[in-house]
Amino acid sequence: MITTQRELRALFWSENPHLSRRYMTETTVDKYSGVVSSKVRPATQNEYHADVRMAWCDFVEHIQRSGQIGEDLADRATL
Repeated sequence: MITTQRELRALFWSENPHLSRRYMTETTVDKYSGVVSSKVRPATQNEYHADVRMAWCDFVEHIQRSGQIGEDLADRATL
């Protein structure tokens, strides 16, 4: 049984190889030193295209109805 969002996301990406994960680059400039730094982070749910978000919702609903996750996890799960 899947109990965490991390496990749920990993299963989603492994079962949907035709969908691609997105990463966002955030660049910041220190206002005092002028040092530029960048870091890469996974995209949030709303930064994905609608087809990926819809696939996620369908996936979570299917997994919940099949009994692999509880209703509480299905309600709070985000991509």
